[in-house]
Amino acid sequence: MNDSNRHFHGSIAKDSPRLTQSALLLLLFAALNLVACGGGGGSAAAPLVSPDTGTPTNPPVRGTGKLIITVRDVFQVPLAGARVYLSTYWADSDQETVSDANGRGEFENVPENFSIAVYSDPHPENGSLNLYGLASEETVAAGEVKQVEVTASPSQIPAGGIAAASVAVGGISDDGQTMDLTLKIIQVRHPSEREYLYGSESLIVLPCTPGTSTDPVADRSTCISGADDFDSPYDEGRIVSTSMQLMRSEQPAPYAAALLLNQSTSVIVDDPTDARLFAAKYFLTYASTGSPKLLAAFASDDPATNRFSLLPQQPVTLFPVENPQYTSNGAGYFPTIDTLNTMEGGAEPLYSALNQLLDVAAANASDSVKAVVVISDGRDDTCGSKAECREIRDSVIRKSRETGVAIVTIGVPSSDGTVDHEALGLLAQSTPRGAAFWAEGSEQLAMTVSSAHSYLALQKNLMEVNIQIHSPVAGAFVSGRNVLGTIQLAECPWDCYYSFIPFVVQVP
Repeated sequence: MNDSNRHFHGSIAKDSPRLTQSALLLLLFAALNLVACGGGGGSAAAPLVSPDTGTPTNPPVRGTGKLIITVRDVFQVPLAGARVYLSTYWADSDQETVSDANGRGEFENVPENFSIAVYSDPHPENGSLNLYGLASEETVAAGEVKQVEVTASPSQIPAGGIAAASVAVGGISDDGQTMDLTLKIIQVRHPSEREYLYGSESLIVLPCTPGTSTDPVADRSTCISGADDFDSPYDEGRIVSTSMQLMRSEQPAPYAAALLLNQSTSVIVDDPTDARLFAAKYFLTYASTGSPKLLAAFASDDPATNRFSLLPQQPVTLFPVENPQYTSNGAGYFPTIDTLNTMEGGAEPLYSALNQLLDVAAANASDSVKAVVVISDGRDDTCGSKAECREIRDSVIRKSRETGVAIVTIGVPSSDGTVDHEALGLLAQSTPRGAAFWAEGSEQLAMTVSSAHSYLALQKNLMEVNIQIHSPVAGAFVSGRNVLGTIQLAECPWDCYYSFIPFVVQVP
């Protein structure tokens, strides 16, 4: 992201504050009420309304039931002290309670149709994140005692990702100054939320100017890159059209994924709260017989800088070390993950670790989609010169294509704000099932890995955005170059908040 983009981002954050905790909670309950009232495509009938006052009346006598609510976190641990809200068609039937030490709460005299929302304040064991859960469009019969289980998942400000970026056929002008491209955007949301179609008024392709980057990698292109080290500015993009690409399947599709974590010295500073380890546990909760998972970590010795890896194997260690294998029991990895906070050190051999893990993933006997999911800032400080790093990066991309193993990158900035959008974006485009997710900070990692799972399981619809960008430099968009950019998504339910989604597109 160049300086102008950073300044723009900062001014937005200052002048238009992101959603507060209470506003986020209101947003969740507003969605819940839409469901309860038959809005947003819900199937329930509208509530009874008095023609004189326009307010809900008491329901016809149908009898009432009792609810026993059990709230658990994503690790299936009972959640004590969570606020539990009962929402019905009729306001005088709404109730709230607080879950006990066993995560239980009870409601008496519940009418036939209801929804449940739960909220929990941050706790260290849940990554110090807010937790939300939702059970909508539920029913209870007269006199019934009904058990309802709700899973409360981590939630933070929404983020985003790119499933695909491409240039339209004939999409480059004769003078090489104008380019038409298409982005398929993945919306990172709480698991209870669906994707929304946003119009052009909510999207901006930020302009880009070379030479204004604060990136410590001084020779890295910021707008348009290529082997010739060319760079060029371009103006704010024009949103031509938006549409929703329906990808969500009725049931989660099976897939096999190897999760790769950075364990180099850099994480001591970049991830002092070990947010990546909490996110790893969250991702592994999705392991099942149909979607097995494998855990791996990377780091290597660098005697020149006195950085030494504490992992048993270099450049990548597969777990369990004595018998690494895919498993349907993701929780079985939790003790290993707990030890990784004492195994941080060494250099970052990202490409060689990916190269080795692609072979492991390709050898997996699963007939479903195979993927490597990597959490990284995109840095590799072992690959050599800029040209050498590009060469090994491209060889990893070729192996991904040849083996059919998708690479899903989850980019998170280092402590100085560095993240290699180009490297992570290109790696993710190696196969059609790859994707590049972007977290603006470690607090977004948990919700981002959850969305990565949903994407791989075909539980995400994609927003397709057609864009036109223009450069004042003739010949800027020529074959072989990569165009780097950022698309801003604005959402304004009460306060406005913004997702900044980097993209890279290869000029064919």
